[in-house]
Amino acid sequence: MSRGGSDNYELIHYNLSIQGQALFEISRVSQSYVAPHWHDAVEVIYLLDGELTVVSERRRYDLHAGSCIILDPNTLHSTISTGGNTSLLLQIPVNAFSGCGCSLANRQIVCDPFSSDKVLQESLDRVSGLLMEMGEQEHDRAPASRLRSASLLLEVMRCIYLDFSQPISEAEFERSRKSRERLSAVLAYTEEHYREHIALEDVADVLIK
Repeated sequence: MSRGGSDNYELIHYNLSIQGQALFEISRVSQSYVAPHWHDAVEVIYLLDGELTVVSERRRYDLHAGSCIILDPNTLHSTISTGGNTSLLLQIPVNAFSGCGCSLANRQIVCDPFSSDKVLQESLDRVSGLLMEMGEQEHDRAPASRLRSASLLLEVMRCIYLDFSQPISEAEFERSRKSRERLSAVLAYTEEHYREHIALEDVADVLIK
């Protein structure tokens, strides 16, 4: 995941391998901007302090300290923080779920961090607590600490699958896949020609190909 426009940035990487590689980060930024992007991973963001705005599929979430959000894989999203924050970030590749017998194929992650649903909020609190413990474990050098981190990761995956994933139809999945392909082509074209004047006709030609 790329970042741009950030300064005074501290990033700590911890890699946990469970049938695929999960990325766990503890980050501190004075300001940051991550351009629209997507990846083949479920992304969990828990804000320890500060503020962060997440835009996902045309919806905007203004997160504050204590907020947690779970983003669907392959969903276009961006983030911006003008005042800075400290956050925990966990990215779990979809193949990690498949390797554990819980495929996310034809399923969608649905999470509204500000939902009034008490059960949903309890589940988000559970995920937040697990991420906090993962952060604490990464500073523990005891021989069994990595095993504990792995077990916490599996519990996060279990919560995501049971509490936040919903089945979708084959038709919905196919429409989403085609939309991502078209958008990917447009993003690649604009990145390649960003120094040039880009007309709507040029973008239309990319979509037609």
